[in-house]
Amino acid sequence: MTVSIRHRSAHSSGRRLANKSALAAALVLFLASWQLPVAYSEAPIRVAVALFPVAQGNPFRDVVAPRTLPHTALFDTLTRMTAAGELVPQLAVSWHAQDPLTWVFKLRTGVKFSNGRPLTATTIVEVLELLQAPEAAAYSIMRELRAVKQAQAIDAETLVITTHYPDLMLPRSLSGLRIPEPAHWRRLGAVGFAQQPVGSGPFTVEEWSPSRIRLAPWAGAWRPAVTSVEALLIPDQAARLQALLSGAVEVAVGVGPDDEVSVANVGGRSHVQVGARVLTLAFVTVADSPLQDSRVRRALNFAVNRGLIVETILGSATVPASQAIPRQAFGYDPELSAYPFDPDKARALLTEAGFPDGFEITASVAVGGGAGDEAFFQAIAQDLRRVGVRLRLQRIALAKLVQYIYEGGWPGEVFGMDYGTEPSLDGLRPFLLHSCLWPKPWHCDPVQVPVIQAAQREFDPTRRAAMVRQLVRRHHEDPPGIMLFELPRFDALGPGLQGYASGPGWIDLAAIRRQ
Repeated sequence: MTVSIRHRSAHSSGRRLANKSALAAALVLFLASWQLPVAYSEAPIRVAVALFPVAQGNPFRDVVAPRTLPHTALFDTLTRMTAAGELVPQLAVSWHAQDPLTWVFKLRTGVKFSNGRPLTATTIVEVLELLQAPEAAAYSIMRELRAVKQAQAIDAETLVITTHYPDLMLPRSLSGLRIPEPAHWRRLGAVGFAQQPVGSGPFTVEEWSPSRIRLAPWAGAWRPAVTSVEALLIPDQAARLQALLSGAVEVAVGVGPDDEVSVANVGGRSHVQVGARVLTLAFVTVADSPLQDSRVRRALNFAVNRGLIVETILGSATVPASQAIPRQAFGYDPELSAYPFDPDKARALLTEAGFPDGFEITASVAVGGGAGDEAFFQAIAQDLRRVGVRLRLQRIALAKLVQYIYEGGWPGEVFGMDYGTEPSLDGLRPFLLHSCLWPKPWHCDPVQVPVIQAAQREFDPTRRAAMVRQLVRRHHEDPPGIMLFELPRFDALGPGLQGYASGPGWIDLAAIRRQ
């Protein structure tokens, strides 16, 4: 069976528990609503998260954790990227490039979907066929599969994928393609499948409501789960922490770095995931503002004390960003260093650019979803104020931020954004977004465009890495934003939990167990 794929074009731990009594009262009501048992021995492992998938059980819409948490429990991928940046097998046990346009994958045998249907090479071809539907153009996974042209099942265990152009990163990109049962999808349609998802992963869905997802272990899975899991939607970071400290949940995904002591005091521990994203304050340079001057953009980078933010707000769990991609990403340049904290240099550059008294700009930021975001945005504003730049923080909903990214119309000159390499850890990936190539660009450097396009099609790993390093050096010399730090996620684990692991785009719920 062969299918052609047509590609379509198409971000606080510093927040304190200032009102603990009110939070505690709210938490009591929350816990009462769940009717928690006294003991955990027969109960599912409860996991608190800030976000659920935007399209319920449709695995194509999201590729970034923690929103993908239920999907990683229900579906498998052909490959997986580890937290250290290593590509490892999952459904595919091996792969090789037959030529620059042809990849051959050997699949794991004996894998079945939870409805009993075997997973074979033909199944993968059928899944890729689903991505030809008109609604697929809006799926996040299509950004990862833009090079795919055709897929063919040679036999049950052999899958051949051909590409429009040489794509060195294809095996990495496939780490984001979670495999649904295609016959079930075709029978129910995309919306129906999202409500009744079926995959080959270690869990099946018992309940999926707006605030709770109950997952049951599936005994027939090739990577079986140890116990059942219940994911609870708790958007507030402080509430997630209190739920863990009280014993209401055993995992809190996304707490603060300064919560480690509190977690340890109840016998728990912290798990830090770093490496897929670099946080920035991105500049909107396509509109008239002082930020159109490269000297101003460099000045703002010299003005921010990244090291102090990392040390005091993020508990030294990460590092200041030396470039637009993290250390684990393909193409990372180890010779670059982060901008030093040099307010005098910043003032000199601002004066040279004609702004000796500074200026005022507005930053649109979505806070509450990341560790310490409220605190470090305030710290950045204070640093900039010391060199005369008045940064007004405008808090907006994450959905509104996403709308501006896709539609433009930015209300200010700066916005909080990351350079994300998840799930593939491909250093080129964020440049397809943060460049003239994006349909609604906020910063356009024509010098970068031919390098990005050439790197996309470069099959030699040494030459491709050199091209990515050329891009990150250009960003370093002429920054399109304030490069801050590699973005960490702090997860809190309750007493006695073992086996917790995570990586780019995934959390392994199947491996979590109690002592």
